[in-house]
Amino acid sequence: MKTTKFLSVAAVAVAATVALAGCSTGGSGSGGGSDTAAASCKPSSGKVTLDFTTWVPNMDKVVDIWNKAHPDIQVKVSIVANGNSGTYQNFFNQLKAKQAPDIGQVEYDTLPAFRVQGGLEDIGACSGISAAKKDFSDGLWNQVTFGESKSVYAVPQDSGPMALYYRKDLFEKAGLDVPKTWEEYAQDAVKIKAMGGNITNFAKGDVNQFAGLVSQAGGQWFSNSGSDWTVNLTDSAS
Repeated sequence: MKTTKFLSVAAVAVAATVALAGCSTGGSGSGGGSDTAAASCKPSSGKVTLDFTTWVPNMDKVVDIWNKAHPDIQVKVSIVANGNSGTYQNFFNQLKAKQAPDIGQVEYDTLPAFRVQGGLEDIGACSGISAAKKDFSDGLWNQVTFGESKSVYAVPQDSGPMALYYRKDLFEKAGLDVPKTWEEYAQDAVKIKAMGGNITNFAKGDVNQFAGLVSQAGGQWFSNSGSDWTVNLTDSAS
């Protein structure tokens, strides 16, 4: 029987299979329900098979290694298109139909969309989860807890800094130095625009770049107080 929610993995997580070892949510022969369904994390009484949906190439090879080492906790992996290319919508449809996978790859900035719809299991009380906190920075861990002291909704693994790349030859041709501040960046943008070019572009189908810049500026799109959630994309940082 499929659960109505799934245990999410922020970015990509082999580590998430470890976190699931003591949980009775999802997998063959287990049920699911509310956000507190995993609160006790009672171990399964028998073998389990967990469905894992991801878009990471060669993840099937990683799963093979896991399955050989853990005969009682088998993982069945499905490699699909990346989240923004349709997998997220499929997840939402599957959640509505109560046919969601047990583990899903979800990017940090998309986790709140699943949380506000009650689509994530709370695995904070599962064996190994609280101990894993020390392995991550506070900022990264907060991304999967939403600031809730005892709750954890995903296991982080993949993260990286944002960076701006530039064409050195074009800047030199335009007689511009590399901007060191956002103010200089804005001034250079005006100059480059006047020359018939653009200093950058925002991908219309991917909010990640903009979300990252807002986060860097101290913006907070989602906040909650108990069961009440606030969504605000109009703060000064945004």
